[in-house]
Amino acid sequence: MIFINYNHVLVFISLFIHLQLSGAVGKNHCLTGEPITLDCHFKVPSGTRRENVSVLWQFEGSRAQLNKSTLFEFKAGNITQHSLGYDVNVNELLKGNAPLHLVCPAVTDEGRFSCVILVKPENYATTVTLHVSARPTLSLTEHATVLNGQKTTLSCEITGFYPEHLEIQWLRQLGHKNEPVEVDVCTESPMPNPDHTYSQKSHMTIQGNKTENHGAVYICQIKHRSFNTPQSKTVRLSVVETPQNPVVLIAVTVVSSLVLVSLILGAAVIGYLYLHKVPPSISDINTPSVIYANTRADIKCTISRVNPKYVNVQWYMVLPHDPGNHDPPWGALNTVSLEPLEGQALFSESGERKTLSLEDLTEHLRLHSDDTRLVSVLSLCPTVSDDGGRYRCMVTYKGQTYTRETTLSVKTQPSFLQISSAPQIPVLGQQLVLCCRMERFYPAQVQLEWWGPGGERLLGPVVQYGPFSDYQGLHSVWSTTELTITTMEEGLVYTCRAYHSSFPEPGYQDLPYRVNLKGTPPTLKFIKCDPARPQERRARAHRLFTSPSSLNPSGLFCQWAFLRLVPTPQDLGAVYLCQVRHSALEQPEERSYTLSNMTLEQLE
Repeated sequence: MIFINYNHVLVFISLFIHLQLSGAVGKNHCLTGEPITLDCHFKVPSGTRRENVSVLWQFEGSRAQLNKSTLFEFKAGNITQHSLGYDVNVNELLKGNAPLHLVCPAVTDEGRFSCVILVKPENYATTVTLHVSARPTLSLTEHATVLNGQKTTLSCEITGFYPEHLEIQWLRQLGHKNEPVEVDVCTESPMPNPDHTYSQKSHMTIQGNKTENHGAVYICQIKHRSFNTPQSKTVRLSVVETPQNPVVLIAVTVVSSLVLVSLILGAAVIGYLYLHKVPPSISDINTPSVIYANTRADIKCTISRVNPKYVNVQWYMVLPHDPGNHDPPWGALNTVSLEPLEGQALFSESGERKTLSLEDLTEHLRLHSDDTRLVSVLSLCPTVSDDGGRYRCMVTYKGQTYTRETTLSVKTQPSFLQISSAPQIPVLGQQLVLCCRMERFYPAQVQLEWWGPGGERLLGPVVQYGPFSDYQGLHSVWSTTELTITTMEEGLVYTCRAYHSSFPEPGYQDLPYRVNLKGTPPTLKFIKCDPARPQERRARAHRLFTSPSSLNPSGLFCQWAFLRLVPTPQDLGAVYLCQVRHSALEQPEERSYTLSNMTLEQLE
């Protein structure tokens, strides 16, 4: 006999109906590598604390091989799960939003993102469908030459696009119009790339005719979802006559003979290299001079002296792994024993063989080739947690494996760099404290210096606080110095110089502070009316409120004042004055606004 608890059934049905009614479905579109934020709005009851809000973001890819995965989870005031490349600003929760920020979207991020919010006793669910596009790169030679009466083939190559659907059309330019070309056109099927993008080629065969198409301009035009308008490349055709002059024929024969001899010698050299198994030439991994967090960076490995069809390239992220730890923090990875690179120890201090975990990144690589070399490119969008990460390029050629390795050095420039003073306006005979604040930078190594008006470095009294780190691994530091204000200090400039590896040459930034005993008078803007044409309504009480003072990077303050009113027909032509008083102003300053532009709409 089966017993059913109807109370549980009713609770489940109620919760299911509530999730269905409160859920919303939205669509978004972005390009690969361009950050995007997906909102998840919900209602926050008055008095709710952040630890009383639970957030769950999950992803279900549109590609069949991708399973549903948890990207972010926040419970009881703590982040319990956080996938790299995805971030949620928990400071927005009490504002009724749990936005998911995709730092560097890839085509594998296309799919359904689901957000579930629990604010007891309410539940909210939102599903967002994200469409990701990768813009194609179009390649076509600018000039082509063909003998009169002979045929030549023009090839248009389109690489790195997603989704697969792409329209290709050949056109011939005739004055101000373009005429479609449909004869002798062959377009190949799209071919998948390791990074899940596609490549495609289209060919057009042309017979050279001195009178009909010499100097003609042909166009390869594409249409793709990632572009709002068609994209195209042009090629100009030159038709030349077959040489009939005997001298020219002799010259052509000599040149042909030289080319033939060169080909034979080249084949002999290639055969020699293959017979003697000359190893391929593989460069060190080339990285950008500075790699910034949350910014796309390409690292490259160049392979030459090879036959491309025998080359296999794989990229890995190397993660240290304790063999006794069966649940590594980055999830289940394929753990293998590796031979050490030159200069690396094979055994630990305890005598145990070192084991490394490899995360296969091959699906993110791009491979470019020409007649002489292959270039393997791995695109990354690192975070500060990737600083010091090791990446390996493993090239297998004719049964032999060659390995190159590099270590990333990730930087973040400070988001806040400012000098403030206490008191705000210096006072004669009193101490003035200058504070230089540098916040949210990486790495932690930083140097703050104070310089005086004459270019001399101030050695004291200087006090530094920090650097301190936050939950995202970024750092902040403060440095203070003290001055005794005299009449000689008026107009002098003191400078805080900040040295950090994230700054471009010369490697530091200067923040000046000018001593101003009189203060800086405010700059008043003109009064604006919103909406521009207010509606007449029955009279209501006016409301006046001002914003808190905010400090800008130059050390000056900004403030806004708002007057909210509902005008009546009697207010037509009324003049409103905004008057400002400040210690740096000799007399009050005013701005006026005349209410003369209203919509006559009397409401009950």
